[in-house]
Amino acid sequence: MSHVYAVREVLPSMLERGSGYLLQTASVVALATHPYKPVYSVTKHASLSLSEWLAITYRPQGIKVSCFCPGPMLTPMLASDGLPADHPILQRAATPEQVAERLVRAIETEQFLIVDSELGLDSLAAKAADYDKWIGSNGILNS
Repeated sequence: MSHVYAVREVLPSMLERGSGYLLQTASVVALATHPYKPVYSVTKHASLSLSEWLAITYRPQGIKVSCFCPGPMLTPMLASDGLPADHPILQRAATPEQVAERLVRAIETEQFLIVDSELGLDSLAAKAADYDKWIGSNGILNS
């Protein structure tokens, strides 16, 4: 609900000015899913959906919207998951510095969907190509 509360606070003054920028942060899970984390998956999908609605509804009124869907990041939290060093998730993870650089570049170009991981793009493409196959693959996020 934090996205909703934040938008309720800042959107009125943005609309009054006729400009503003909303950056919503979801997760790569918004484009894929996590078969073992249902609440997390559903809330991330909702964050992306809210961002889409905000962009469709308010961009014509000067409000820019981006949704950042970061993938795995090489942080102590990821390291504490106990994954082996050769695990595909760790092999595809970016450093916080790499993620920050990608995020800043995407905001500069006012990109709506900001994805810093191939995991999200791979899942999105697989979902679009064959939804039933994607469902059968557990949303791809487990590879």
